[in-house]
Parts: sequence; structure tokens; C-alpha cells
Amino acid sequence: MRTLSITLLVASSMTAGCFTTRNVAAIGAPLRTRTPVSASDQYVARDGSIVSPAQYSPVRQFKFTRRVRTERHDEAVSRLELAAQLDREAARSGGDAITNMSLGGEYYDPGDHVTAAFWKLFGWGMIVAGAAILPIAIQMQSKPGYITAGSIAGIGGLSLLLANAFDAPSEWRLVFTGTIVRRNAAAK
Repeated sequence: MRTLSITLLVASSMTAGCFTTRNVAAIGAPLRTRTPVSASDQYVARDGSIVSPAQYSPVRQFKFTRRVRTERHDEAVSRLELAAQLDREAARSGGDAITNMSLGGEYYDPGDHVTAAFWKLFGWGMIVAGAAILPIAIQMQSKPGYITAGSIAGIGGLSLLLANAFDAPSEWRLVFTGTIVRRNAAAK
């Protein structure tokens, strides 16, 4: 019984965290753009002055997406170079700045994470079941019991191998939106 308890404890500790994921999207250092960019409806002009909505006119809204991929069970930091894209968006419309800049997650694909976790949990469950049957077979000195225990544990081992075959990465599609604005002539 003690062996079974230890086996169950080890198996459960090895499966801990199978379904744990965490996603964090953040804008780190200031964007290195030629065009002023602000997450609010005001922006800081090149001369250092604060430009409020009354001092500019909206030109157009924009939206673009970027994809970020990470291998299954991996931790990664993805650096997205946005400056060139933001400068192109502003230049295309003849804008002076970008306001109301936002970043959001549009789509998340877990890849093979769920499938791999299923086969991993199934495999460990079968190994534990085979290990639980083995002491009974030994006590009864039953050849069919040995075969049953080994077969069940073998299916578990194959399931663990199968779990490693599912390795499609996770993918996030991030959407960036904002408003291109042009400062009013009287406000300059």
C-alpha cells in the first residue's frame, strides 16, 4: 500500500500544472517613433507642449495586427517593433500624431497544449493503474495479472510518447488601433 501511495504522489506531482497558461501583453520602453504617440486623447508635441482634442482634427482610424508564437510549455518574451509601422500609418494620412493608441488580444490559439496535456494525464493514469494492479498480481502469482499490469502501464508509456508528438505552438494575434490626428493651423 505504501508503494502505491508513493506512486500516486509522484504521478500527481508530475502532472501538476499541465493546464496552466499565463499571457501578459505589455508595452515596455517608449516607442521610438518620429510621430508622437499617445494612449490618451492628448499628446505631447515635438516642441513639448500638450495638445488637447480641441487643438487637433481626427484624420482617420487605423488598425493592424501582429502575431506572436510560443512553443508549448515554453516561456518567451516577444519584442514587436512597431515604430516603423506607426510612422507609416501617420505619414500615409499626413497626420501629426497618433492618439488613443491601444493594444488588445484579438485571438488566442493554444496550439496542441490541450491535446498534449490530455495524453500526458491519460498516460500517467494508465501507468498508475498498471502499478496498482502489479502488487495484486504478485500476491496472487497470476501470469495474466502480470500481463494485464504490464499492458496497462505500457499503454500509459505510449500515451506519454504520444503527448510529445503534439507540439504545435501557441499563437496570439494582437490588434493595435489608434487615431491619426492633424494639429489645427490656429493651434500651432
